[in-house]
Amino acid sequence: MRLMDLRSGRRCGGALAGAAITLSMLGLSALAGEATVVHRVAIEEFVFAPATLEMRQGEAIEWINRDIVSHTATEDSGAWDTGPLPRGQSARIIFSSPGAMEYFCVYHPTMRGRVVVTAK
Repeated sequence: MRLMDLRSGRRCGGALAGAAITLSMLGLSALAGEATVVHRVAIEEFVFAPATLEMRQGEAIEWINRDIVSHTATEDSGAWDTGPLPRGQSARIIFSSPGAMEYFCVYHPTMRGRVVVTAK
């Protein structure tokens, strides 16, 4: 599995390789272009919109920061994390396994979201 920097389209290595292994073990993938359906969550005015997203296994979410400060989308237990997203940046995660997950912004913990992934 490879991780892609969505800003440059280049493969990432080094410290990100560990993240790829973690994502793979959780049934997640961060490879851009792998999912057939991509859902978008806007980050604006310190809110994830939509706050709850239902999707099917194998689909992806792309978080896009339209706010004036950096944010993250981080699963409550730390199982996945977009990393810091400065204004205008985005990150995409493909969800390969069904389940419900709560997430938040590490910089602004009152920002909350929920992902519900159903089997194909």
